[in-house]
Amino acid sequence: MLGAVRRWLADLFFPLECRGCGKDGQRLCRDCLFRFPIRLAECCPWCARESNLGQVCLGCIDDSPLSGLITIFDYQVGTPGAALIQDFKYQFARDLGPLWRRLFQRFFEVYPLVANFLQDSFVFIPVPLHARRLRERGFNQALVLANALVQAPGSGAPSPVVLESGFYRILPTAQQARLAKNERQANLQGAFVWQGASVPSRIMLVDDVITTGATVRAAAEALKAAGAQEVWAMGLARG
Repeated sequence: MLGAVRRWLADLFFPLECRGCGKDGQRLCRDCLFRFPIRLAECCPWCARESNLGQVCLGCIDDSPLSGLITIFDYQVGTPGAALIQDFKYQFARDLGPLWRRLFQRFFEVYPLVANFLQDSFVFIPVPLHARRLRERGFNQALVLANALVQAPGSGAPSPVVLESGFYRILPTAQQARLAKNERQANLQGAFVWQGASVPSRIMLVDDVITTGATVRAAAEALKAAGAQEVWAMGLARG
């Protein structure tokens, strides 16, 4: 409820304009969508060595609950992508779902190997918010992204399943963006738990911005502990 009121006030006092060129009427116009800087290569999430589809490299795999990480653009302050994410997370712009779907579509057009990879039998799980944060925001932005991802033309996902329950954030952790890199993993210790029926075998975690990877690491650890065989992560941006 609070998030919806904030969104209404933002729309009232700050009408929509393109985050790329400033044109009125939409958050990203057609021309700026076409020029949007899509990532053309993926890398190991831990050491940043270039790797196929963002797979964890051989040097990092023994210490990684994740098998790989895929993101569609780089988070850089002052760019349209960063501005859109700020709208999404802090101005409660739930209506960005269709735009994220178009961005995923562009990503699959530029990087068809990812679309082919998603044809494998993944279950898509949005990184959950704690119940208190969910009440404040009014929606889980990762769930909006997961639905946009599987609905995007060209995603390749056959009869995709997005799980909205079963995986929970049980600790009201501090916001990761406010913590130093060495504090982020400790902040998430024990934060996630699987409480559903049998855990899916192959999982694609979905989140918005992935910086140090601490959140998706902690989530993957909880899912692997519950019996998942393979956990990947996919996000909008790499910070």
